[in-house]
Amino acid sequence: MKDRFFKKDPFQKQAKKDGLVARSYYKLEQIDVKFDLVPKEGVVLDLGSAPGSWLQYHLKKMNAKGRVVAIDLNPLKIPADNRVTFLQKDLFQTLAQEFTQFYGKFGCVCSDIAPQTSGDRDRDHIKSYELCMKALDIACLTLEEQGSFVCKMYQGSESQNFSQLLKKHFSFCKIQRPEATRRQSKEIFFVGKGFRS
Repeated sequence: MKDRFFKKDPFQKQAKKDGLVARSYYKLEQIDVKFDLVPKEGVVLDLGSAPGSWLQYHLKKMNAKGRVVAIDLNPLKIPADNRVTFLQKDLFQTLAQEFTQFYGKFGCVCSDIAPQTSGDRDRDHIKSYELCMKALDIACLTLEEQGSFVCKMYQGSESQNFSQLLKKHFSFCKIQRPEATRRQSKEIFFVGKGFRS
């Protein structure tokens, strides 16, 4: 059943054709085309970066001066690039200073972190919400003034609360569901621009 579904998924097929490690590349691409979050020459913090599809997008958009600090418990599945500093460790065991020590403040913080799903949508939503709160905490400590933020959440009861919280820290906030998101998925993406410390 799963194999038949993937064969019908145009973004899955396109990702394979384009040499990408995951179709989620297109989700960030579609969001960034609309809101211009990822800087070409700045520094990006990529949370939950494995297997590396969002990193592939960052590196494609950035020029030689762009840099990425990435973190995940799992190893990356993309070739090494001298513009990337990768930390293979637990996000909850990492201090904000460990990110900023490499390049200082970030122009954009991106989070594609997702919890291991249990099949219980409410439980999975709360776990996803907690990860988004951690990502936002890190963003508030590491973003430069007017920086940008994007993170993925499984939609649920806390989604609106998170949206209201974003508005306290960013001058512009939006919830997005890019075309590359699977129809049956509960994923939504929060976008914040114009960070205010």
